[in-house]
Amino acid sequence: MVTDSSDPLVTEFDNDVICLAGEGNLFILSASTGESIKERKIGGDEAGATVDLVLNSGTVYVRTEQILHTMDSRTGKERWRRSLTDFSSTPVIADGKLFIVIGNRLYALDTRTGGEHWNVIAGRGASAAGDVRDFDLAVAGGLACVMTEQELQAFDANTGRKKWNLRLPYPDGVEVHYIPQFGMMLISSPADIRAVDPKSGKVTWTFKMAVEVGSSRARTVDGVTYIGGDSVIHALDPKSGEKKWEFTADGKHPVSTPVASRGTVYFRSDTALYAVEG
Repeated sequence: MVTDSSDPLVTEFDNDVICLAGEGNLFILSASTGESIKERKIGGDEAGATVDLVLNSGTVYVRTEQILHTMDSRTGKERWRRSLTDFSSTPVIADGKLFIVIGNRLYALDTRTGGEHWNVIAGRGASAAGDVRDFDLAVAGGLACVMTEQELQAFDANTGRKKWNLRLPYPDGVEVHYIPQFGMMLISSPADIRAVDPKSGKVTWTFKMAVEVGSSRARTVDGVTYIGGDSVIHALDPKSGEKKWEFTADGKHPVSTPVASRGTVYFRSDTALYAVEG
């Protein structure tokens, strides 16, 4: 399975199944043995290159440039498909719905049938300054949040009714991160991280980075929020935004997004892989 740069291989894992998509094909493998379970074509030239896939509860959702395919993750049997008539975002699965931005509209689709629950205007389309880009759609805490040209818009995930919008000073590199145990949202950007009340959209605290964080994103584990900035990992109290500690790694480039488990924080710099006691 070799792909060229125009059609990269994308991978997801769920329930002992590994799904890979690329070169116009879907490959389903056993995670425990590596044996092939199924290989399926996912469209010809009219479908465009494979962009990404999402694996959730026995269904694989493969997004190409022009078609959203949904298939059984073990058999490869197609369940439904939808044509993508415009630029689209990475799909997000939550509460039995598939959320996706197509052009300038946010759609909530039924994961079983592909039928529409609702759709709303959420931008000015891919050809305008307010286009919706990858990683700009997140669903958390009953809200579907879309980032468009320095504005975060929050919609009720059940009805599509707009709840609030928040102007931000940066157009790119924004991620929405929900912390259910604290009932709050964190919005991370290359310049800072902000805590937002999901009910009102009000910012409760802001932690400014000394330098831009590049591609590193926030993660919260066991009541601590970790975020990388340049060669530094910061550990924050998610309730107050106060810094608990920081660790400076070797190297000159931004560290990877930190991953934490059982009191240890793992991340990579351009020279080494680190495991730091949290």
